[in-house]
Amino acid sequence: MNNEEKILQMLTEMKATQEEMKAEIDKRFDGIEERLDELDARSLRSAVLLETDVARDIRLVYEGQEMLRQKMEELTPKGRVEAVEDDVAVLKDAYKLLRM
Repeated sequence: MNNEEKILQMLTEMKATQEEMKAEIDKRFDGIEERLDELDARSLRSAVLLETDVARDIRLVYEGQEMLRQKMEELTPKGRVEAVEDDVAVLKDAYKLLRM
């Protein structure tokens, strides 16, 4: 076997090795693409969940707070609270006068 044949044999072996490496890299890229597709699908599901469920829950909490505020206003109207505040102020003044 002369040098040219040895070089050709080495080049052939190198080419086969490169093809194997290329096939392995392609296989890895396919795996990465599958993972990215799964990640995209999960991200989309999360976005839809946030848009629907979370927004709905926040709206329900707001409505509950609004109902509580209305109930508080019904139980203690502003005019009544102001009248009680005025009465307390008068009582404080009277107490100060009596202490002297």
